[in-house]
Amino acid sequence: MSEFADSAALQVAGFEPSISRELNVVDAGFGSMLGDTLSTSAFLALGVAFLIEVFDRFRVNPIVSTLVFSIAAGIFAGTDQETILPALVLASGFGLAGLIAALLYRRRGFLATWIAGMASGWLTTAMALRSLEDQELMRLSNFLVTIVFVIAATGAWGVGRRLLQKAPALQPIARRS
Repeated sequence: MSEFADSAALQVAGFEPSISRELNVVDAGFGSMLGDTLSTSAFLALGVAFLIEVFDRFRVNPIVSTLVFSIAAGIFAGTDQETILPALVLASGFGLAGLIAALLYRRRGFLATWIAGMASGWLTTAMALRSLEDQELMRLSNFLVTIVFVIAATGAWGVGRRLLQKAPALQPIARRS
């Protein structure tokens, strides 16, 4: 979602793109790229879990708490822009990403949210590596995309395996005398 929001914001007048992501991947080694994504996604998944659990503890309606979380995620995304229109584009993209993260946590739990965060982070890093058009960085990008593909294929296999399992046969209801 962050890549889509950034590409949509590029079409809006007044958008101020940041190249810090590209500069960071040039300076980082491969282990650092993997480690940074692991720790960042764990931190974000913990943040999602903490906020959702706090809302649930105070018995806030799940729809309201999920929307509040996604709006807060969107507000943080648009703070680096000086004009409102590009900030709105970024805020809506990251708000949607926050909504997906909150729903993923509610339905599948912390581990699924963390894995999704890792996949998203590695795809973002891969896109930053590709934008520099260097052959060595392109190989690293391809490896990161392969990691994400393996994660996605494993998830699809798990979902498909669950869907293909036969449901237990229903037993007739015994009549009471």
